[in-house]
Amino acid sequence: MPHIAEAATRWQSWLGDDEQELAWPFTAMARFYEGQGAYSQAEPWYEQCLAAVCDRFGEDHPDVAASLNNLAGLYESKGRYEQAEPLYSESFANFLKTFGSRSSKHANNYQQLCQLSHRGNTSQQTSFFIALRR
Repeated sequence: MPHIAEAATRWQSWLGDDEQELAWPFTAMARFYEGQGAYSQAEPWYEQCLAAVCDRFGEDHPDVAASLNNLAGLYESKGRYEQAEPLYSESFANFLKTFGSRSSKHANNYQQLCQLSHRGNTSQQTSFFIALRR
């Protein structure tokens, strides 16, 4: 995995903009650690990925939404629901803005938000349903 870590950190400027090319080395490292249950080692990779795609593409890009969703998923896996919910919400809003409410692109985010709401984390539940109706 050292070659992937080097691609993410040292050779970032060489990575292109197509098909999540910038995000993949960060995501690969994070998923490697997450798959082993090493969540604390996965977290910085997801955070760095989010920062890199925000810097390169701006906050309204689908890769940003995907990165937010990945970090939220990690938080959810760790039981950090209060931190996961706003990231899922932001990711969901980004996908809605980019692809529209009739697109299937945001379905995964919506499902994750509903699952969090089902666990009793309903602080933003109403805003999700209002956003979906628009």
